[in-house]
Amino acid sequence: MVRNIKSSKKALSTMLIVAIVVVIIVVGGVAAYWYMSQNPATPQDTTPTSTPSPTTTPGVADATSLKYSVSLTENGVVQGTYTYWGKNAGTSDFSMRIEFTDSDGDTIYIFNGVQDKAWTYAGGEWVDISDYYASQSDIWNNLWVGYTNSLAAWSGTGDYSYTQNGNTVRIYDISVNPALEDALFTHS
Repeated sequence: MVRNIKSSKKALSTMLIVAIVVVIIVVGGVAAYWYMSQNPATPQDTTPTSTPSPTTTPGVADATSLKYSVSLTENGVVQGTYTYWGKNAGTSDFSMRIEFTDSDGDTIYIFNGVQDKAWTYAGGEWVDISDYYASQSDIWNNLWVGYTNSLAAWSGTGDYSYTQNGNTVRIYDISVNPALEDALFTHS
């Protein structure tokens, strides 16, 4: 009887952890989708706060790998900071890693296009979310595309900021075609 109670508690604990992780993933996805629908990061919808000198971005459009960070500010309050790494851009093997900090804490998403696998790290452990690869990848890939499209107006040096619907998007620490290790796109 005691053994069955311990076994039941362990099963219940495991189910609770899985439920919490699923809720985190769903909330993160919904928040990303909502933000993207409220603030689509496309160059035609943006008002740059700086005037870039060149009309084309050196290499961003043709980059096969890219790393940049994004800071989102609404009503003067930073809502989150995100760092994106992307490798094999423009191919079916596109792999992406996003590390971010927001009001919910620190989270990592990894989408490995070579393996069609995905993982998230939150709450101190890695969780395989490969079953949700397509839907989660689409959400984060749309954000990636929006930000990289916005960089079409970037001068090629320094930061790039724009205001949209009263909110500020700052893209910084931009690195075009960095050598990105495959290990960035798998969990450790």
